[in-house]
Amino acid sequence: MMQILVLGTAAFPLTVLPVLMLMPQLGPADQVVLAALKLLGVIILAAGAGFTLRAWLFPQPTDGQIKALDGLSVLAFSFIVVGLMAALNPALRSDPLTVALWALLAFAISYLLQLFTLLTLRRTLLRPVAGPLAIGAGNRNIAIFLVALPPDILTPLMIFIGCWQLPMYLTPMLLPRLYQWALSNE
Repeated sequence: MMQILVLGTAAFPLTVLPVLMLMPQLGPADQVVLAALKLLGVIILAAGAGFTLRAWLFPQPTDGQIKALDGLSVLAFSFIVVGLMAALNPALRSDPLTVALWALLAFAISYLLQLFTLLTLRRTLLRPVAGPLAIGAGNRNIAIFLVALPPDILTPLMIFIGCWQLPMYLTPMLLPRLYQWALSNE
């Protein structure tokens, strides 16, 4: 699963290019491609550094060390998500309808991608990993582009990025029955 996660993350800047090129806020196509390549470089360096540090510091991690690292990951993601959603409070106060529409779009994209991937893979040889792949397909976080795009381009997208966190973190609460139905033995 770690290989799928790393490959999926590395492929994200390339697979999202068609969508990003349709967004006029991001500028000309060459700027979008350059941002995607910059992001791909950051992902490769970060993954390489992570694997190197893990091999160096925890060559044979104990269960306690894995639990401690999982706990640190949860804390780090919590702080990141709170930061990503910071734009929602003022937006909700000034224009709740726009926030609701962005949230609706985020839920539709995320959950439809999950449904499509789940229904496509459940009848293939990838059935044993169809669930995790579907979750990964629908929960791709555009916030990863924060490292590659200039602030003047990102500022108008921050409401959507904040709304995008909602379906990602609500998936375990809202979609278990869908996954259970789709992956049950027929």
